[in-house]
Amino acid sequence: MRKYLHIDLQDRSVETEELHGEAIIRVGRHYIAKTLLKRGVATVDPLSPENPLIFSAGPFAGTNFSNANRIYRFVLD
Repeated sequence: MRKYLHIDLQDRSVETEELHGEAIIRVGRHYIAKTLLKRGVATVDPLSPENPLIFSAGPFAGTNFSNANRIYRFVLD
């Protein structure tokens, strides 16, 4: 099980999403792309508050696998 937090700074709310099974394998860049498509941010102004800032750990983060401890981040610009 892996947890992801969705934090909204405007209304100070926090949502927790738990990933299980195959969803854990599809994290990192895949999770970022899926989240961006779900929110429809292709038309969002880069400097607007609706532009998400996403940090996502890869599937091997926390293991001894070589180069596994990268963090992916994305901002629409």
